[in-house]
Amino acid sequence: MVFPTRKIQFGKQIGKGAFGTVRLGVCVLDGSLVPVAVKTIVAFGANFKERLECFETEARVGWQACREGREGKASRVVRIYGIAHDVTGKNKSHLHLVSKRLFRRMHLQF
Repeated sequence: MVFPTRKIQFGKQIGKGAFGTVRLGVCVLDGSLVPVAVKTIVAFGANFKERLECFETEARVGWQACREGREGKASRVVRIYGIAHDVTGKNKSHLHLVSKRLFRRMHLQF
């Protein structure tokens, strides 16, 4: 599912890597606020195409694993709700992979 970024409320950053960040947040899904984790990749300049391809591959693999989990096959991938993106300039995009937020034995603030 592709939905507008305005449906996501971004919260505290919980991770950062070479390709982007992971933030806690909430998203409006089917009229309800759902706690989510949002992985954001910024694609721009010379790396635009490479980052876009990596993002698309991650989303595709995640959706496939989620579908297999729903079909009763073993899956260790968290549920992916969808993607959103913002074009912020010439050849610059913020790509968001929105997934289920998992709670472990940690206190998360939003």
